[in-house]
Amino acid sequence: MTHARFVCCFLLIFPLFRLSAEIPLAAVSTDDARTMLIEAAQKYRGVPYRYGGMSRQGLDCSGLVYLSFRDSFKVEVPRRAEDLYHWTERLEKAAIQPGDLVFFQRDGHIFHVGIYIGDGWFFHSASDGPKTGVMYSRLNESFWSRSYAGAGRALP
Repeated sequence: MTHARFVCCFLLIFPLFRLSAEIPLAAVSTDDARTMLIEAAQKYRGVPYRYGGMSRQGLDCSGLVYLSFRDSFKVEVPRRAEDLYHWTERLEKAAIQPGDLVFFQRDGHIFHVGIYIGDGWFFHSASDGPKTGVMYSRLNESFWSRSYAGAGRALP
């Protein structure tokens, strides 16, 4: 999707949704929207991993993204990591900003998503490894750097 088409679709769809204080998303600055998304996600820190999970009892990676958007903007986004990948605007790694989504692949398929928070860190719900559940990780960690598939922008 070209940037112009993405922005056009975004502006047509997102003003219909409201924040909890009844402020149109279009009225929120980009920086504020990014901060709101990250803060919403961080409220789930420490929640255990659960495949298909969508509650504080357990979350998977796309469930974390879904709930973060819902909690922040009352917006429903695609529920699967691969669908989120296709839904977002592609970004070069150097252009990633806090609040953008980062994606990871295995065997050519997107299997994981996280929310970039800045300085090489992202927030996600990990299902495997020495630690699992909702946590911070670095993009340059061996596993994540090997499986990095790209980044996508969902916010303006």
